[in-house]
Amino acid sequence: MTHHYRMPAEFNFEALAVAQKSYERLIHLCLSVEVSNENIKSDLLVSPSQIIKHMLDYLENDLNTPGCLGVIFEHFSEIAEDKNVLAAVKFILQHVLGLTLQPLPVAEIVITPEMQKLIDERIQARHEKNWKRADELRDQLKAMGFEVKDGKI
Repeated sequence: MTHHYRMPAEFNFEALAVAQKSYERLIHLCLSVEVSNENIKSDLLVSPSQIIKHMLDYLENDLNTPGCLGVIFEHFSEIAEDKNVLAAVKFILQHVLGLTLQPLPVAEIVITPEMQKLIDERIQARHEKNWKRADELRDQLKAMGFEVKDGKI
């Protein structure tokens, strides 16, 4: 939703991480309000706030979801302070854009005994200033799908 549907989107992990963080911010923002479909529909039609009006203007302009989401993040603190606007934003996110606003599952990292052995060996190699061996062990861990970030020894 951060790219217009008519524009090609290039996949990269950095953009995926940014999208995840943005989605988690939206979830956190919307946790404190319940949405009643009937109340929100009439409120949106009768007298929308300027924020809601701007969001809807973007959506009515060729389904410009990046612009709509931009309004939310631009006015994030204002939305959080006004429960009526927040309820309307949540309604739009869920019923217009189709976001569930459910927390993302957290991947559990399982460190096998083999991996722990490599980690321990690498720590020992770094203490002994055996950088070549430490690099080899880091590469083995990376081949197993784990990134090693070093701190001070």
